[in-house]
Amino acid sequence: MTAFNACLFCGRYVLQVPGWTTLLKSYRMLRASWVPDEAFLEGAFHHSCLRVSPHRHAFREDALLMLTRGDHDIEAEIDGKVLRHRRPGMAFTEPVYSGPSGDLFRHVNTDDWVFVEKSGPWHFLSAAEVRTLTADGVLRKSVETGPTRLPRDPGESVGDWSLPTLLDFLEVRDLYQEVLDRLDPEYTFYEYSALPPKFFLDYSVECVQPLPVDLVEFLGGYTYRSRSLDWEEDGV
Repeated sequence: MTAFNACLFCGRYVLQVPGWTTLLKSYRMLRASWVPDEAFLEGAFHHSCLRVSPHRHAFREDALLMLTRGDHDIEAEIDGKVLRHRRPGMAFTEPVYSGPSGDLFRHVNTDDWVFVEKSGPWHFLSAAEVRTLTADGVLRKSVETGPTRLPRDPGESVGDWSLPTLLDFLEVRDLYQEVLDRLDPEYTFYEYSALPPKFFLDYSVECVQPLPVDLVEFLGGYTYRSRSLDWEEDGV
């Protein structure tokens, strides 16, 4: 498996499912202070694995800086030297809600939102998704990641597999059992390509988002107002 297939916290396969996993790119420059010889994290993780990791608080602390600030300087140790880097922040700078499960922020210049759990994982929300939650209390979301590399050849019958069968093949069904039991997933197979020694699956998954109850209750009573931007004032 490549770094983008193996969970950063448990090492097992990560099949991308919205709200259940995150793919973290190196350009986000999240620090890996607990990983020897690594300056920044790159790869994917199961949210459930992060929630029980002993490193979840250090991860969340740095993730909050990346998510809720503009570009800013950070320090990281590389090859025994402490170097200063300019990290591109995501600028979700406006706090909207803080509750027992986490914190909700709104972007400084766009009508986008992020909810950061106390245990580390985060969930991006568009304005339309926030409106759906305020109206219905339930949000379905899909992910299309492009071809993902499988650990071995599943055979041509992979196109007929269900999501549970695929998870069994990947030996991670236990990590996704709650998706199957509670989130009403809709799995779509697109294409399989065998290019030994590489095997690629193109698919999508749509499911109910496993958002915390207190966030959903807050948004249920929240009066959504679209953001009217003053580009000159914002300095954009």
